[in-house]
Amino acid sequence: MPYAAGIFYGTAAINTAPLPGYGSIFIGNSDGKAHYAAVYLQADKPYTERSGWGFSTTLTISSSRSNDTRNGASIGDPFNFDAPTIGAQGYGDSSGLERWRFVATGTVKLPLDIRATTFVTLSSGPSYGGVLCNIPTTAPGGGGCYTTNFGIYRPGGIGYKNVDFNIAKTFKMQYAHGHELTVYFQALNAFDFVNRNYSMWGGGFQNVGGAGPTGAYDTGSVASQGRNFKVGARYKF
Repeated sequence: MPYAAGIFYGTAAINTAPLPGYGSIFIGNSDGKAHYAAVYLQADKPYTERSGWGFSTTLTISSSRSNDTRNGASIGDPFNFDAPTIGAQGYGDSSGLERWRFVATGTVKLPLDIRATTFVTLSSGPSYGGVLCNIPTTAPGGGGCYTTNFGIYRPGGIGYKNVDFNIAKTFKMQYAHGHELTVYFQALNAFDFVNRNYSMWGGGFQNVGGAGPTGAYDTGSVASQGRNFKVGARYKF
């Protein structure tokens, strides 16, 4: 099916089930399920004062499938009438999931006992659902727009990227053993990457007979903060 049939389809559960003649009572079941699987690849070298450097890297590759609302962030849609039970719809990819994420940190000791750290995050960006519009009025449901049954899409290339820098120096207090003062400077999203949000009405939108989903981001909606700087101090005792 290119789209979900909806509540008006002649053989949909709402039309064939023995529902009461009056009122608006919905009887649901709890057989909505989701399966998640992931592979983690990790390599690291702890920082030590003797070596003066260290790093860590983690790559997560994941997959999630659900037999419920594929275009939503959660399962349990009370108005999904395309089948007598949720479990009868079959499994499809879940939205809102990053297919892969890479996180890396690196720390190096600079002159004057200054420590510099970099934090890098790259990912595919979260998946999003789709919507198919301009359905002919002769189609089941009487035309309009429908969420696509298994329409799960992802941003092209690297959907999310962020690089942070931190420079810190620690002073040991001579008047008290174990007391330390650390001052630091941070550049967050140092390269001012603009990470966008995507949705079924943005990137997942398409018309009948069209070339496919637009893949466009949501105008005026971003998934991360812009470049900013922080200066601070921390006292340990």
